[in-house]
Amino acid sequence: MVWLPKLMQQSRLCDSTSEARRLIQQGAVRVDGERFSDPNQNIKPVQGMIIKAGKRKFIRLI
Repeated sequence: MVWLPKLMQQSRLCDSTSEARRLIQQGAVRVDGERFSDPNQNIKPVQGMIIKAGKRKFIRLI
């Protein structure tokens, strides 16, 4: 299990975990199409998982 803001920061979707937390609170983060709104949530990274932050930033885990 990984803290979602830390995963976003390490994968360079965001510059910092605080920026990632703000995006999550604003409802701009989706994981496999599901919106996340709790910045303290942990997720289990799975191969092929798509994390999207905003309209144009996204990654696929390999």
